[in-house]
Amino acid sequence: MGSSSSKAAHSSSSNGTRSRRNVKKSALGSSSSSSRNITSSPVGQMYMPVPHQTAAPIPVSGSMGIPAPEDVLLSLARFDTVLLIDDSGSMSGSRWTTAGNALATLATVASRYDADGIDIEFLNSQARGSEMKNAEAVGALFASVTPRGQTPLGTRLDAIRRTYHSRLESQPERTKPLNLIVITDGAPTDGSATEDAILRSARALDARHARTTQLGIQFVQIGNDIRARAYLETLDDGLAKYGVRDMVDTTLSGTGNGLDLDLVKILFGAVNRRVDNKGSAVLVRNS
Repeated sequence: MGSSSSKAAHSSSSNGTRSRRNVKKSALGSSSSSSRNITSSPVGQMYMPVPHQTAAPIPVSGSMGIPAPEDVLLSLARFDTVLLIDDSGSMSGSRWTTAGNALATLATVASRYDADGIDIEFLNSQARGSEMKNAEAVGALFASVTPRGQTPLGTRLDAIRRTYHSRLESQPERTKPLNLIVITDGAPTDGSATEDAILRSARALDARHARTTQLGIQFVQIGNDIRARAYLETLDDGLAKYGVRDMVDTTLSGTGNGLDLDLVKILFGAVNRRVDNKGSAVLVRNS
């Protein structure tokens, strides 16, 4: 589905007094109490800084009591948010810069509303960040990775799926719903593995009668490749023929170096059908 967009910028979140929290596990199985828990593989040293921006004000609720974006974003604390970044060769150049901007914005907003922080993974690089809570750590992690190789999207999704479902099976009361956001520029190179991984996950969730918000996958397309867009929209709209739950959403980021993001749609479109269909506009009263 196409998206309407609103530019959001990023700022470091301030730390208030918080009670001691149990450390959550990463969606891929690791845990850490540090906001700068970064593990890097031997990758290229090309530095690609993520620009610092000033956070724009978030609209407040209208007089009719209709939830505005900030009200909705507060519920991010109920989810484990994982960002999976496509670092394949086709993402080099301006697309990598755009992906970095998207990551910076999404990571800053998500971590602002979730005291547990977010996890960041890549398709090819073994670099990863667990429970990341500040822009500097996110920027350092992103700068440590150089895009190269193919797009094994299905393989990575299946690994995330298996680990998450194992946790959900063994510790259902302690496992938060998973909000997986994939930033990519195109179709995967591992055939039908992506569709297969999504279908296996949807069927497993249906079999256990899990809540509709238990797991959502949001694809954020970088660039304007028509074939890639068609593929992602097939994942978004075409899986209903298999009789499984709708747990996928697609957002188009725009073209070139610019990036227009409907933050609410990206962060909630895969787990909220109303947001999926209309973006953040569904949350704002028509004037």
